Amino acid sequence: MEDYTAVKEEGNKYFNENKYGEAASCYTKALSLSSVTGNDKAVLLKNRAACFLKLDKHNEAIADCTSGIIEFSSIHRLVFVYSELGVSDTLSRDKKVW
Repeated sequence: MEDYTAVKEEGNKYFNENKYGEAASCYTKALSLSSVTGNDKAVLLKNRAACFLKLDKHNEAIADCTSGIIEFSSIHRLVFVYSELGVSDTLSRDKKVW
């Protein structure tokens, strides 16, 4: 069984090289592995959301941040995405879920 940390590190390398599509693919692959759970899953979702934000895929970024909301920094990234979109009323509505 493949270890998700190696795939995550590959994604981090791509992200640091501004290869956001490749990084997102790595994070997606890592998320599909059965060895990833809990906080590690939230971190992968947060990382993939950062890729989606860089790729102007705001809906995908919102979905990943919402899925990984247990991780505090995901909340910050979600706020940033909504602010980029100028949609503060949506953020207020979504806060009810938290």
